[in-house]
Amino acid sequence: MIGYITAKYRVATVRRIFREYVDSYREYLKLAERRSLELAPERILAWQAAFRLQNLLNERQGLRFEYLAMGGKFEPIDLRSLSSISERLDGRWSASEEVLLMDSDTTYKKVCQEIVEIQSKWDPNALGDSSRTVDQDLKYCDARRALADRTRKLDARLAE
Repeated sequence: MIGYITAKYRVATVRRIFREYVDSYREYLKLAERRSLELAPERILAWQAAFRLQNLLNERQGLRFEYLAMGGKFEPIDLRSLSSISERLDGRWSASEEVLLMDSDTTYKKVCQEIVEIQSKWDPNALGDSSRTVDQDLKYCDARRALADRTRKLDARLAE
């Protein structure tokens, strides 16, 4: 019984930390999109599609996390860092999990359909050199550093 309670507490703690990460990443994407559109307005449609895709991938990851957490399907090794969680959600996500979640969650299904739609139309050259311009922008770099710092802090909390 104590092991069960400890495992439930661990998942609840990890859920809070993961949600903080997802929220931090969303905030980063908002700023990055704003800066990209300001710095490269000639590529507005490509940037909008790129950031829409990133937001959808972020949302899909959150939905997958909740599915696994609610079903008690995480292994302890999956919950040791944000990287290990991401690896589980993206790298080791199974076809059977995909089918089950698609069938049970209409939001997940819509998110996945939109991801496929954007990816099928994506031109790898759509952003051109504008991505280099954005990568060199001080506000963008500050936001990326802030996200990296936040991620390190959240990882440290997971390691406690």
